[in-house]
Amino acid sequence: MSRRDELPPIGYSDRIGRIRDRATEFGFDGVLVTDLIDVRWLTGFTGSSGTLLIAPDRAVLVTDGRYRDRAADELTSAGAEADIEVGFTQAEQRALIDSAAAGLQKVGASATAIDHAAWTDLAGRLPIEPISAIVAAERRAKDAGEIARIELAAHIADRALAEVAPTLGDGVTEADVRTELEYRMRRHGADGPSYDTIVASGPNHAARPHHEAGSRRIVDGDTVVIDVGALVDGYHSDMTRSYVIGEPTAEQRDIYDFLLFVQEAGLSTVAAGVKASDVD
Repeated sequence: MSRRDELPPIGYSDRIGRIRDRATEFGFDGVLVTDLIDVRWLTGFTGSSGTLLIAPDRAVLVTDGRYRDRAADELTSAGAEADIEVGFTQAEQRALIDSAAAGLQKVGASATAIDHAAWTDLAGRLPIEPISAIVAAERRAKDAGEIARIELAAHIADRALAEVAPTLGDGVTEADVRTELEYRMRRHGADGPSYDTIVASGPNHAARPHHEAGSRRIVDGDTVVIDVGALVDGYHSDMTRSYVIGEPTAEQRDIYDFLLFVQEAGLSTVAAGVKASDVD
């Protein structure tokens, strides 16, 4: 598995152009991108404040003063062809967006990424209309750089769990296991956990969906459910593993055997073109 510094680059350079072309097909001459994940996918910008306006002849990333230098570094590194405009107040940022959109006749934006108040404000300033999730549609097909990061994220989480699993049952708490998993993922190259790591043990906690790891100590006889994932350059992994501490009971063996049978039956139906609902 590649290290972070050996990963192939992500193909940012043509993404803005692809979205511009798709918007034209739908009859839009501009696209306003407000979702930060979409902004990052298009430009490589990772800040917490950013709006991207894509026009026929240019693209403009509007951010605040905290990210002036960071935005320049990240867009240059990504090879994204977008200008950067910095507004130190929200009013200045709105004015910069309005200026970038001047002359546009029909600006598309995802209504699901903008709340009602913000949409109402934008509609009073720009010729904005809802557009289908064209960025999300383009994001579905991953390039080699993206696939490599997803693979690395999965490998990191798997490695961390393999290292921590032998410590289960020594009286450690759920929170101890969570902390150790997240530490080891970072140590192995992750930016952090993909989500809040779940460590659920015992007759009550292990049955709770999305249990929050707490102070309960893991003991012999427990069923332990661990849901863990790593984050690498914005790309996530997600896996769940279940353990029995000590010698499993007859009931625990029966449950394991049944679930293994169901899993294998589902896996046997997986193929290109098969609906996920059919596998389920």
